[in-house]
Amino acid sequence: MHKKINYRFAVVALLACFSASPVFAALILDRNEKGKYGYVDDSGAVVLKHDYNEAYPFADGMAKVRKGNKWGFIDSQGKEIIEIKYSEIGDWYNGFCKVASGGKLKDDVLTGAKYGFIDKNGAEVIKPEYDMIGQFSGSVALVKKKDKYGYIDTECRFVVPCEFDGIGSPNARGWIWVNKGGNYNQSSQKEIPVPGKRHDYGGKYGVYNTQGTVVVPCEYASLGMFLTDSIVMARNKILCGGNPYSDDFSVRLVEKYFEDTQLMGNDYREKLYVTICSYEMMSCRDNAYTRDLYRSPALGCNKRHSGISRTSEWCAANTDYPLFSKLPALSLDDVSWAYAWVSNNYDGSYPGIVNLTDGTVVIEPGKYEMVGEPNDFLVFVANGVGTSNMTMNWYDLSLKKELLDEDVAFDATLDVGKYAFMLSIFCDGVAEVRQFGNSRLINSTLAQPLKQLYDHISDVYDGNLVIVEQLGMCGMQRLDNYRVSSDEVVPAIYQKLYPPTDSLMLAAKDSKYGYLSMSGEEAIPFVYDKAFKFKYGAAVVSQNGNFGLINRYNSVIVPMQWRRVMDKDREDARYVWVAQQADSTFYAYDLIAGRVLGGGYKQVYSYFDENGVAFATKPAEFYGLDETGSVVKQQREALGCVTPDGDVILPFAFFTLDAAKQAYSEMKAAGKDKMDGTDGLRLAIYATDVRNKFKITDIVPEELWDY
Repeated sequence: MHKKINYRFAVVALLACFSASPVFAALILDRNEKGKYGYVDDSGAVVLKHDYNEAYPFADGMAKVRKGNKWGFIDSQGKEIIEIKYSEIGDWYNGFCKVASGGKLKDDVLTGAKYGFIDKNGAEVIKPEYDMIGQFSGSVALVKKKDKYGYIDTECRFVVPCEFDGIGSPNARGWIWVNKGGNYNQSSQKEIPVPGKRHDYGGKYGVYNTQGTVVVPCEYASLGMFLTDSIVMARNKILCGGNPYSDDFSVRLVEKYFEDTQLMGNDYREKLYVTICSYEMMSCRDNAYTRDLYRSPALGCNKRHSGISRTSEWCAANTDYPLFSKLPALSLDDVSWAYAWVSNNYDGSYPGIVNLTDGTVVIEPGKYEMVGEPNDFLVFVANGVGTSNMTMNWYDLSLKKELLDEDVAFDATLDVGKYAFMLSIFCDGVAEVRQFGNSRLINSTLAQPLKQLYDHISDVYDGNLVIVEQLGMCGMQRLDNYRVSSDEVVPAIYQKLYPPTDSLMLAAKDSKYGYLSMSGEEAIPFVYDKAFKFKYGAAVVSQNGNFGLINRYNSVIVPMQWRRVMDKDREDARYVWVAQQADSTFYAYDLIAGRVLGGGYKQVYSYFDENGVAFATKPAEFYGLDETGSVVKQQREALGCVTPDGDVILPFAFFTLDAAKQAYSEMKAAGKDKMDGTDGLRLAIYATDVRNKFKITDIVPEELWDY
């Protein structure tokens, strides 16, 4: 559909003459009283007759015009340089123009046409025989012909031939998945299957790139990217729905994976997936990943999680994830982006691995029942999953061989809690081998940088430090450049030992908490009933049920008299939130002045930002309808925006943080520093649930409405 032009538009058209020097003259698009278009000069004299039903200004010596229902291009002398014969015509892009032939025009919408491309000589570089040609996205555009799909580039060359039954969008690195022979819904491209149900579209999958190279031959029953934790977590929320904080979230999520899949089949897998889903639930609860439910939470295994947890099987089970349309945001030194898993089975079982940078197969499909996400060019592999003869190893992608001379074997029919996480991924140069309830570390040369076995071993901190647990007591060991020797930094005499923050380690001894330096010396005495890790130079501590805040030198910066104290949110933070013992309401505490400011809030939703405001809740009154339809005042908890002194910047009128933040942003954009009086009243009215169900005057009593 083309927009009518009913105004004069001056342009410069190039007039060709017999001499070598061009002559320029101004041609002005003009519409006469009959609604026809032509071109006049500066004096208003007609240069080209008003013969066109629609026309556009000249550009690069040509103008797009329509006669009847057909389009073409003319030059400044009115000659058709592109024959007026097309049902629709686009704009020039990189020397080419999309055109349409045939079809029917109804309500200014063309349907049933065929599309192609022409060059500026009028040659049809792509004949108008395609049912659809999409807009260029980057360097390629999608084309469709008789339920087959492909891609062309900006030079109108086919980089993916129009012969595939299913096709994805190019990801950030220009990779495109294709499917031949699959039974896709042709009315719309289904890159994301219906959540909670596996779809076997059939056919074979492969990968092209936007340069037209076949990266992976179209011969696999399934393929996919390896997923990151954040993507899995986000997709799990969508897939499962509901509240991810609920106790049954992981169970409901696994039930979704059970639907119409061939991925389970034994108790081991069921328990394993429940455990992995529980990781995602835990990561929703806080920003720190505590990947292993069977570890002491003090150990903090945020990075070196199990090799099982992100296998191709797990990717295949995550049915709401598009094959290649999105690429995880990974750094270039993370090798996982360069690999895809491929399988001869649609459910992703017994997969192999393909290097997408050169198309080489580094692990043949069918060799292993499971393969994990590549990390440090090493991949977790397993066979006999869930049986009494389950075996695990690592596969070296660069050497194309298994790392361990002998597989790690165990009986997977036994307690999954004790044996599920036999091998971890490689991280910071080391990986964990767990057997018979004990753990050891190895590096890629199979050297063991710890002298003995431990019940649990943490991630590596500060380049060469690990927390170890033995018989319920924790200590810290220094890995000596990952050689076979190690040094004891902190003896294993602590009931709990947490990862270092602000160069201090929270520890528990004889049921009291204190802090150790990085050299293992006592930095803050073990005198606290409860304590938390340091954050921005301060830590929350408790004695006799009262909480306060201390600094690195054990000086009290918030007196221990509160039911709760929140952490600092940045190094130069001036204010923290404290909760009263009597009623648990929150108040702002000035760290510099050492005194309590405004408060009385039921909940707090943010720290004080650079503008000195935060979002908190209080009971507030709203006008609503009761069961009889009468207008009544209702009281409920609502969010507002406040200063540390308690000055209300936005009234307590919002039920979500996003809505409150949006209102604050709009208020600032309007040049206001706060909202009160009539503005506040209207805002409180607008924020009610009934605003979309009734007229505003039905909700607000006459005496309150300011006309």
